[in-house]
Amino acid sequence: MQGKSLIPKATKVASSALVLKAQGGVLRSLNVVAGASAGFAMLIDAAAEPANGAVTPKRVWPIAANGSLDTKFQEVGLQCRDGVVIVFSTTGPFTYTASATAFIAGEAE
Repeated sequence: MQGKSLIPKATKVASSALVLKAQGGVLRSLNVVAGASAGFAMLIDAAAEPANGAVTPKRVWPIAANGSLDTKFQEVGLQCRDGVVIVFSTTGPFTYTASATAFIAGEAE
């Protein structure tokens, strides 16, 4: 780790997005648990959740219905210039269709 403090955050209810950091930062860990809908977890380099429609994600992970993703990027991390936002979409990887059916958590610095 780089010595900066991690900022852990998690959704409190089923959600479609989580802003881990509203300015440039580094994604260090990510946990997404899907509900009954399969979809895509996407890392968006932005300060806020994007509107539904076309997006340009930095990373995309497919998640099966009732499936999960749990990953860490401790050594290098995933650098974002404008902000660190995780979204869960039923379409993807270049279209965001918000699906408020997932638990989303992560850490950014």
